[in-house]
Amino acid sequence: MDEPAQNWRGWVLPALGAAGAAVLCVLAIRGWSYYRLDWVERFDAPSHRALRSSGRVGHLYGWIGVALIATNLCYLVRRRFAHVEWLGSMRGWMQWHVLSGTLGPGFVVLHSALTLRTQVAMVSSLALAIVVGTGLMGRYLHVLLPRGKDGRPRSLDDLAEDVDQHFLELRRLGAPGRAAADLIEARISQLIAPALEAKAHRVAGVAALARTLRAIWR
Repeated sequence: MDEPAQNWRGWVLPALGAAGAAVLCVLAIRGWSYYRLDWVERFDAPSHRALRSSGRVGHLYGWIGVALIATNLCYLVRRRFAHVEWLGSMRGWMQWHVLSGTLGPGFVVLHSALTLRTQVAMVSSLALAIVVGTGLMGRYLHVLLPRGKDGRPRSLDDLAEDVDQHFLELRRLGAPGRAAADLIEARISQLIAPALEAKAHRVAGVAALARTLRAIWR
C-alpha cells in the first residue's frame, strides 16, 4: 500500500473519534436541563419519558454503548490471530479499540441519565471506570514501545542491531561522525543502560532507546 493511502486511512478513526466525542458533548448539552434536575423533579420534566434510562432515547443510548463495548472486545480476538493479515492491521484495530472503549462508556453514562440509584449501578459503573482507566494507561504504555511495520513490538535485540548499524554509518563519516558516535554512546551508558537493566523501568528504557535511534537517524 502506498504512503498516501496509509496516511488517509490513519486519519479515518481519529476523525471518527473526534466526531463521536462531539456528538456526546452535543447530546449531553441538549439533555443537561433534564440531567441537572433532582430525581423527584425529573418526573415532571417534559423530556423525562424520552431521556430516562428506560425511555426511548435513554434506551437507545444504552444499546449504542453496549454495541461499542462489544466491538471493543473484538480487538482481543484480532490479537489472538495476529498472523492473519486479511483481518486488517493491528494498528487500526488498536485505534478502534481505544475509540470504542471511550465512546461506549460515554453512551452508557447518558443511558444512566447521570444517576446511580442502586448498588448494582454503582458497582458496575465503578468497574467500568476502572476498565477505562487501565485501558488508557495501557494505551500510553503501548505508544511508548517501538514497533515494526507490522505493528508488533520490536525486541531489544532488534533495537540493539539498529543502534550498532547507525553507529557504523556515523563512524564512516570521518572524525565528526566518530565524535558524535562517542558522545551518543556515552549518553546511552549514562541514562539508558541502567534503565534497561532494571526490570521495573524496562519500558522506559526501551522508549529511551527508541528516541535515541530517532536522534541518530536525524
